[in-house]
Amino acid sequence: FAGGTALLLLAPLAAAGWRRATGRVLAALVLAVGAATLSEHVAGWDLGVDQLLFHEAPGALATTRPNRMGPPASISFLLLGAGLFLLPAAGRAAMLVRQVAGTTVLLIALLPLIGYATGVSPLFAVARITGIALATALLLLMLAVGLLAARPAEGLAGLLCRPDEAGTLARRLIVPALVLPFVAAVALTRGVRAGWFDASYATAVMGLALIVSITGLIWKTAADISGALRARDAAEAARAGREEALRAANRRQTEFLAVLSHELRNPLAAIRYALELIGEPSPQPRSPRRVAERQLAHLVRLVDDLLDVTRIVTGKIQLRRRPVQLGEIVARALESAEPAIGGAGHQLVVEPADEPVWLDADPERLTQVVTNLLHNAARYTPPAGRITVSLEPSPDAVVLRVADSGIGLRAEERQRIFEMFAQGEGASGGLGVGLALVKTIAEMHGGAVEAHSEGHGRGCTFVLRLPRLREVTAITTDAAAAPAARDGRLRIVVADDNEDAAEMMRTLLELDGHVVRVATDGAAAVDLVTSFDPAVAVLDIGMPRLDGYEVARRVRAQGRPVCLIAVTGWGQDVDRQRARAAGFDAHLTKPASPDELRRLLAEIRTD
Repeated sequence: FAGGTALLLLAPLAAAGWRRATGRVLAALVLAVGAATLSEHVAGWDLGVDQLLFHEAPGALATTRPNRMGPPASISFLLLGAGLFLLPAAGRAAMLVRQVAGTTVLLIALLPLIGYATGVSPLFAVARITGIALATALLLLMLAVGLLAARPAEGLAGLLCRPDEAGTLARRLIVPALVLPFVAAVALTRGVRAGWFDASYATAVMGLALIVSITGLIWKTAADISGALRARDAAEAARAGREEALRAANRRQTEFLAVLSHELRNPLAAIRYALELIGEPSPQPRSPRRVAERQLAHLVRLVDDLLDVTRIVTGKIQLRRRPVQLGEIVARALESAEPAIGGAGHQLVVEPADEPVWLDADPERLTQVVTNLLHNAARYTPPAGRITVSLEPSPDAVVLRVADSGIGLRAEERQRIFEMFAQGEGASGGLGVGLALVKTIAEMHGGAVEAHSEGHGRGCTFVLRLPRLREVTAITTDAAAAPAARDGRLRIVVADDNEDAAEMMRTLLELDGHVVRVATDGAAAVDLVTSFDPAVAVLDIGMPRLDGYEVARRVRAQGRPVCLIAVTGWGQDVDRQRARAAGFDAHLTKPASPDELRRLLAEIRTD
């Protein structure tokens, strides 16, 4: 009674409070009774507990003393008490005690039950060895099964409850493994006693019956499991096919974005060079050239975002770190974002740091981060708003804040806006890539970015934290590295299959005083370099007949001292590496800045 009650109280995993306390007290009582009785058998003493509740006359079957349970029952209660006491406990040791206790008691109870069923008295009636009453054996069997089943995730119960093939096999075999030998033993034993056949025949028949039954059971189970495995393999193959199709679709999408970005850069290059040739821009913000420049800059940003999508998805963003001043980064970003901020009539407030702040960073990528934050502030702030940029250095880090008086963020948007293609409420334009890129680049620099807002209509503040570079040596800025240009003309070959872009570049370079020849395919470019003997060749990559890489390789094979500049829509890191391997001296991404091209040519003229 105490053991069964303890099992009912302790079996639920959530058992606590009075249930756990009462159950453990009853389990300790069962353990104490078993230990006390077992000690009486081992030491030969009498603790006076044998006839407290019941009285039995001396000489009963399989007993050495009236009312004293035999050693099998004493050991069983001792083990059951320990297992029940540790039923709520976690850990491998407690699990091992529960499993050993339950399995041992189960085997101890089965032996006399088989004896009672077959009439073989030595299995249940030998004092101090097998002596145990039928009711006691049944009780022990039920308690052992209950203890093993109380935690269905461990041991034998865990195996039987598994949803896979191992669990199926265990469930199929456990009942026949217990029932078939028992039924066969009972039937054949009683047949021998009734004189139907002798013991040798009974043994042979029982062996054959068990072999046939177990073999058939194993065959049937194996066939069912084999069918289940085939079905699972087919399902996994179908799933693998779907996953491969998704991966292929993702690869095609990434390749499409890269090709689209490349194709968009060709007309953008021609437009940029044409704008450069129109003349000095009007001071009026709504002049045709000003409008065209702003829209071109917007298109370039969209194309760059498309390329950055592929870089983020494929994990191919790389940093070119060097010591750089954060103030210079902010100045470049402010210059880039000025059309968006000024065009909307925003008031811009800049609060610089009191001292130079150096970072170990990629200046181009970090400028992109700050520019994206500024464009984001301008986009989500109504006209004539306020944007504040502040720097707060500390000994080990620096905090850059971009605050605006815009539409703000709801609480649920503060993390989502850093996800790819996510945009805040009220978004107009853009691809939803900029802030995802900000987060990626910030983390690659060992920093972090957060968004804070007091709610919708209350403005927003983006906080960018970056580790600070404390020791700065051998600093070389771009301005110091670029030599001053000397007077003099260069012979230049321009090769591009986009004739508008090639002609606009030629006109631009000729206005700067250079002598320019144009080719519209790769083979013509090689011939022109051979006949014209230029100092510089500005080559597109995606040309017919021969691509730019092959043109570079053939020119280098001729041994000519010509500077090769790639101007192409392919602008990923792998494209730059491939250009260097082919022999290019520089790589510019379309639409290349005329000032950047002039800087490269100025360096060549001074050599």
